[in-house]
Amino acid sequence: MGWREAVGEGFGPHREGEPAELRRDIIDELTDHLDCAMRRELVATPDERAAERKVLARFGDPRQIARRLWLDAMKETIMSQRIMLGVVVLLAAACVAASVFAWLSFRQGQELNEALLARLEDLASRPAAAVSVPSELAVAKIRVVEEGEDGKPVTDAEVSLKGNAFRDVQPDTVSLSTGTDGVATLGPIRPGPYALHVFTPGGFYIRNRGITLFGGSENEKVVVCPRGAGVRASEADVGITFDWFDDIDPDAALVMLTFVPVPSHRQVDGAAWRAAELHFETTGSGEFLVGSAIWQSAPRSARFGKYGGQDLVTFEQVQLLPTMPVRAQSYRLRRVSFWARVPHAMLLISGSGRRGYVKVSEVTCADNASPLFEARHGMSNDWKVEIPPESMEGLREALAQYQEEGPFEPTPNSSGSGVVVPLVPRAAGGFDRGTASSDEQESK
Repeated sequence: MGWREAVGEGFGPHREGEPAELRRDIIDELTDHLDCAMRRELVATPDERAAERKVLARFGDPRQIARRLWLDAMKETIMSQRIMLGVVVLLAAACVAASVFAWLSFRQGQELNEALLARLEDLASRPAAAVSVPSELAVAKIRVVEEGEDGKPVTDAEVSLKGNAFRDVQPDTVSLSTGTDGVATLGPIRPGPYALHVFTPGGFYIRNRGITLFGGSENEKVVVCPRGAGVRASEADVGITFDWFDDIDPDAALVMLTFVPVPSHRQVDGAAWRAAELHFETTGSGEFLVGSAIWQSAPRSARFGKYGGQDLVTFEQVQLLPTMPVRAQSYRLRRVSFWARVPHAMLLISGSGRRGYVKVSEVTCADNASPLFEARHGMSNDWKVEIPPESMEGLREALAQYQEEGPFEPTPNSSGSGVVVPLVPRAAGGFDRGTASSDEQESK
């Protein structure tokens, strides 16, 4: 057998990543050394077998030498493969362990939830413990439900009681929203007569419903509201436009608008529920005026002329908005009033950045006389309000009178007093002065 065949038998099976020329290079190098040693031995020993035995005794088995050289060359590749295999095994073991841990955690959480649910069902099945109320105090438990046989509870309804809750001198108002069970528990407060107010998420409300709370007990009252009043309707953005008159500066005028939802009344369980109105304050160009308002009565003086004694409103922190969000439904125009802007020097409460207006005229629409104004969700709603030309005469006269007073210069004059009432968004859209509606004020 030649040296090349003997050397070739020393290699193992091919490994991934082994260089293609590695085995041939080892065979060539090792065979060359063995051939050279064989030629030297043949010079001294003519017997070929004796020379071969001497060469093998000096070098060793060619197969083992080839194997050792191949292993030295492949050491890094073999070690990296073994390391990679170990990493893969560890990752697989980690994944198995994580899966087992996740399953155990899920099972434990499921058992905990089942135990908690069983506990809650046990508590729910027990009769409710009687509430201990001192004889000198009372608790009002107001339950708000929709009309119908199912009596669906109304969540997030605003419930208020106005009366001598804590003192005799001045009435107090206590308020709370109903929970998921439709119940609002107010108290303990003093027993006696109270005025109940309920405002539902659907925009219907009742005010001044008289109830009496008895001391030493939990007074439960059920209030039945219109069907659907517990659902908060979607909103729509509304813009206002006028056919404004060219000779009147739109920024010098204030237009107050009152819109009534359709339907505006619902009779349920002997109670008259009303739909929340929209109250807008806009400029002549249709921009919505938002801010805090001070409501007063203009004094009867030369400064206000014949408009003395009229309503006066002063706005501060004014913002002008192009549109206003309202509840998506149909409305009718109920009332329009026109106000003339007055100089700062004429305001009862002065200060830079304020806007003051005095009421000039008002137009009230008869029931169903106004066309329908639709507020559709997801659409552009442009409400055009027609202004009678005769309504502008008083506005022109007032603006002309106040322009003669000079520029709008602030003065330190702070005579008179007023109550600051923030204009806050109502549930039905628009802004409310925090008082009863216009119709309620008239009935009073």
